[in-house]
Amino acid sequence: PRLRMYTPDVARERLLNASTEIAFLIDNVDLSAFETILVHKGDFRLFRSRRFPHLPEHVVMFTEGRREVNLFKRAYEEAYGRPLETFLEATSWDVIARFVDQGLACGFLPDYVAQGLPDLEAIPLKIPGLSYAIYATVRSMDHLSRNARAVLTCLCPQTFTEVLRFQNAPKKHR
Repeated sequence: PRLRMYTPDVARERLLNASTEIAFLIDNVDLSAFETILVHKGDFRLFRSRRFPHLPEHVVMFTEGRREVNLFKRAYEEAYGRPLETFLEATSWDVIARFVDQGLACGFLPDYVAQGLPDLEAIPLKIPGLSYAIYATVRSMDHLSRNARAVLTCLCPQTFTEVLRFQNAPKKHR
């Protein structure tokens, strides 16, 4: 199998036109046209580097204006009475995380991205993090290649096994 990185919108389009068999997508795009298996749940949080604790929390790096970014900006302004200042917009959470790690500014990230950089810490705020879920997403579980099944068995063994058991059950047991 080949592993390629796409933005969620591109991955979704590739699934729709059948040029990609599996996509791992965060739930900030419409997944209703697909079958999904939950892989991970977490929270978007505001992070800074422990090495640069003096950085102002209201100057932030974001991805482009996605749903979670807009919700967070609105909640922050309501809680603190001032808007967040966008220091930088990037298309990659990994890029933002690495810039945060180097002390460029604070960053709004999903917690799984920050886990890879031990100096990043979530900033305690009056507002909770915004939850997200990551799904293994396919057009149909019924038409997966052997390689795709192997990937899903490896990455989501318990859930994928349940899906296969359900699909292979006689119709009267469904």
